[in-house]
Amino acid sequence: IPVYRTALTIDTYTEVAPFEIVYQETNYLKKGTEVVLKPGVNGEKTCIVEISTTNGIETGRVVISEEITTAPVTQVVAVGTGNGKAKTGAPIIGDGVIITPEGKVHTFDSVGVFEATAYMTMPPYTFDITATGTSVHKGTVAVDPRYIPYGTRMFIVSNDGEVVYGIATAEDCGGDIKGDRMDLYYPTFQECIQFGRR
Repeated sequence: IPVYRTALTIDTYTEVAPFEIVYQETNYLKKGTEVVLKPGVNGEKTCIVEISTTNGIETGRVVISEEITTAPVTQVVAVGTGNGKAKTGAPIIGDGVIITPEGKVHTFDSVGVFEATAYMTMPPYTFDITATGTSVHKGTVAVDPRYIPYGTRMFIVSNDGEVVYGIATAEDCGGDIKGDRMDLYYPTFQECIQFGRR
């Protein structure tokens, strides 16, 4: 007479919860080009299963529950649909990467929020040479060198995206520029007034 010993056991284990990938089309990049704006990160889920055995051999498995214990982070990828010609518009800013309308891809390693004003050279007070010995030009920024070291390259854009100053370098300083303040050089008075304080 054969004897069959059946048993039911509950097993709990964890497994990877894979991240999803979302593709964001942009005409800033040439067709077929892809740039990761936000890297994906796998999550984790906890699974509880009921396992049936007969004479010590598994004969069935039923999932009782699956619960995401660590949510995955969706990966965002910019996909080019353009032809590489220069365009205008706000930059696309991701995690550590910026894509400009001209299709250039820049990387960055930190983000800061600053109060910014604008300055220019005006007779009879001409300050054509910066504190670091360079000639002032669009892209010259006056900073507190104790706060932002000279030579630091930045990409400056207003919080609302209305103003894109773009690539700039910390090359100058000013008596009123202390801490989280900066002064952006513009070549004309009208541009300075239009920028104001942000």
